[in-house]
Amino acid sequence: MITITGFGPFGRVKHNPSGVLAKLLHGERAVMLPVSYAAVDEFVQRIPAGTKQLLMLGVAPDSKYIRLERAASDEIGQIQDNDGESRCWEKTDTVRGSLFDGIEACSCWKDSFDSGKFLCNYLYYRTTKARPEISTGFVHVPPFTVMPMPIQLVRLRRLLNLITQK
Repeated sequence: MITITGFGPFGRVKHNPSGVLAKLLHGERAVMLPVSYAAVDEFVQRIPAGTKQLLMLGVAPDSKYIRLERAASDEIGQIQDNDGESRCWEKTDTVRGSLFDGIEACSCWKDSFDSGKFLCNYLYYRTTKARPEISTGFVHVPPFTVMPMPIQLVRLRRLLNLITQK
């Protein structure tokens, strides 16, 4: 079984495309995460039973591309979440999810090895580290003003087909 997550609004991102896309891809089964370290910690403890694959979506406000994040680290910056909490950790470890193994970069998406220093990276790192039996992968999506929702949806459905055919 695949589980798909998306995030809600935060900071200058009033309408988070990752949450919209997660719901369009996975309907009511999509897991909507508040932009909160505590919510991520809770999710890691309660990933839906039977999950074999975990596709996590987040927005990269300054990106022009859909990015397949190939790695995450334990490095966290000082950005505050919606609860006002920040965590600052120096990089000591890197993990790589296996969900995108065998999936090549193409005109629909690009490879990335920098999942940031905020909650996207934190979620990817924590789930991959804590739940090695689950095949994890993180995708950063651009704002809909840069790449319209219908285009992103078609591209993510293509990616989802590749993932579920493995």
